[in-house]
Amino acid sequence: MKFGLIILIAAFGLTNADSWDALQWFLGCCRKAMTNGVPAVPVPVHDPLVIDNFTYEYNSVLFDADIAITNNVLHDLLNLSWPVLNITDFTDPARNLIHYGIYWPLLNFTGDYEVDYKVPLLPAVKYSGSYNILLHHVDWWGIFDFVQPGQENVTMEVDEFTLSSKIVDVDVTLTGFFGDDAVALVLKEGIKYLFNNFPSAAAEFLRVKRFNEFWGEHPERIDAVFDYCLENE
Repeated sequence: MKFGLIILIAAFGLTNADSWDALQWFLGCCRKAMTNGVPAVPVPVHDPLVIDNFTYEYNSVLFDADIAITNNVLHDLLNLSWPVLNITDFTDPARNLIHYGIYWPLLNFTGDYEVDYKVPLLPAVKYSGSYNILLHHVDWWGIFDFVQPGQENVTMEVDEFTLSSKIVDVDVTLTGFFGDDAVALVLKEGIKYLFNNFPSAAAEFLRVKRFNEFWGEHPERIDAVFDYCLENE
């Protein structure tokens, strides 16, 4: 196990004050890795964050439609603060319970869309344009309960992760065929509803797929991030 992970294990395993210091170092390391990227993991650059393209195909007797959302970029992801951040230590096995709150004054999604629309016996029609979505005053909060790494006969894992969300307002701008106020209003209300009613399945997906499977089951990835931070202090 690399030196960076050993440092974090030792720090979290001491007193509450030291656990707090370790948490601050860990968050600073995460920000550094997300700002510059760590190709060895890989951790992509998050400022801005390029998001995978999304495609959807709909087929029916009346019409067919292919939708592609491309060139998707999330801006201002690292412009955040932690209004709530408390850590509690437990033993046997050693674990930490973190109550967190994250606040973004603004999140900005941009990208392009294309819709191929086909009605039987008629020529296919293509619509395209761009989108710009502004999320104003986004709050996330919840708990993060994890077993510390490096314990004999104990698997490092996140036992519990919860995520609640609140957003104040949304602005949606579309160009092209769908660039009218009615479509923008529907999208605005849909996005606002989603961010104010996050399903519990979203947190469970992150707990299982990202925290435990991607990170917990691959300690070499954690090593690579911590080594990067130590080498770039």
